[in-house]
Order: sequence, then C-alpha cells, then structure tokens
Amino acid sequence: MKTKDWKTAEKNHNALWVDVLSLHKKKRSGYVLFYSDRISDILCNYAGQINLTAKNVPKAINDVVMFYRKVNRKPCFVITSWTRPHNLSAILVNMGWKSESNVAWMTLIKNKIRVTKNPNLNIKLVDSEKEMKVAKRVFNYSYGGKRTKDTPYGGLSPIYGEKLLDSYLKSEHKRSKTIFFYLAYLNNQPAGIAMLVMLKNYTAIYSVGVIPSFRKQGIGTALLADCVNAAMENGRKDIFLQTEANSYNEKLYKKMGFSTVFVTKEYILK
Repeated sequence: MKTKDWKTAEKNHNALWVDVLSLHKKKRSGYVLFYSDRISDILCNYAGQINLTAKNVPKAINDVVMFYRKVNRKPCFVITSWTRPHNLSAILVNMGWKSESNVAWMTLIKNKIRVTKNPNLNIKLVDSEKEMKVAKRVFNYSYGGKRTKDTPYGGLSPIYGEKLLDSYLKSEHKRSKTIFFYLAYLNNQPAGIAMLVMLKNYTAIYSVGVIPSFRKQGIGTALLADCVNAAMENGRKDIFLQTEANSYNEKLYKKMGFSTVFVTKEYILK
C-alpha cells in the first residue's frame, strides 16, 4: 500500500490486510484512503494515516466524503493515537459524524502460549485449495451470525470468505508463503479457522473464528496458540492482533499474554 499526500486517493483491493502500525512510521503528512471494490463495509473502506493541519482539515474531510460517496461507500475515518490534529474526533462529531467502534491493537508480551487442548481437537495447516474452501465455509459460518457484544464482528458478508480464499491462492503462487491458514477439527468436524500473516516487518493474527455450535470448547484459544507458536518457531517475536476494545475477546487475549498498545476509533457519516 503506497502512502501518498493528503490530496491523493489510493485504491487498494486488499485493504482488509493493511497494517496501520507500519503506516504511521512513515511520518507523512495527510491521509490515505483505503478502498475495496468488492467489500462495501467500513472494514475495507476508510481514511487512515491522518496528519493534518487546522487549515486543511475541512477540505480533507470533504475530500474523504466526496471520494467514498463517488464509489458508493460510507465515509469513515479511523483515528489513531498519533492522529493530528489531536481534536479531529471532536471536529468530526461536531460535523455530524458518529462513533462506530473502538478497536484494540494488541501485541504479545509472552514468549509462548500454552493451552490444554481438547483431546478430540485437531488443528491442521491448510495445504490445498480443497481444504481452503472448507476453511472459507467455516469462516463464513463463524462470522456470518448476528453482531453481539461477544461477537462484535458478526454479520460479515460471504465476500470476506472469498477474499480469504483469494489470499490463500495468491500466497500459494509466491516463491515464499506469507499467509498461513489453520483449520480446527473437533471430532473430525470443521469447527474453527485462524490466519497467520508473516511479512517483512510484522507478524499478525487475523480471522480467529469458531462456528457458533462449537464455541466455549477451547477451539479459539488453541488456534491462537498454534499461530503464536508457529510464528515463534519462525523467529518472529513481534506479534499483534486486533479486536473490539472492551470486548470479551480483548479480555481473553489479555489472559493469554497479549497487551493492548493503543486503540483506534472509527467514525462514520450516516
């Protein structure tokens, strides 16, 4: 993903996997617009990497609104701890924007995660397109239900599952894989999924999901542990993930050895 000046909108088909942590290190002025032509919700369509002056804030906000309305997407700003100006959240609220969610960015502070696995649980690294299609279905079942306090990312479109499959197929064709998918089977039934991304500068865990009927049996924690330990075996120490702030998931991840580094705030214009 390229970082350009604040007047430029950059189209990115893989916005879901963009690492916000790496963007702020560039110290560029302005913002970056993320846009997906397949997924319409704000997880893939938002303005981030914001660093503006009081003089250009009104025009920048208007540019964001006009761009997303042009591509039939809902305008969204993601405010980070390093966003400038510091009062951008207040400016947006005064202009009629609404707070949508708060996302906790967490990093691992332990050297290893140990969990007691259900003896009937088997976690396998996905190694074929056929198996990845099973993983896609598991993801859609895991994230396709109603959005609740305990499942803040419920109600996702089936297109997300298609994006996961695309990511797997593209990674398979690369000389060295960067994306790994894990599929959990309970009593030989597909039950959960997790995604481990290892790029040059960061290691991230995404899409940890368990089919509702299989939850509360330690599947999610086992998947997370396998992802962490696989990353550690590859010499990775800086591992992060994202989840809804103040949620059940954040509390669970803290118990497993993760710590919240900062929280991003999402604002949408309805």
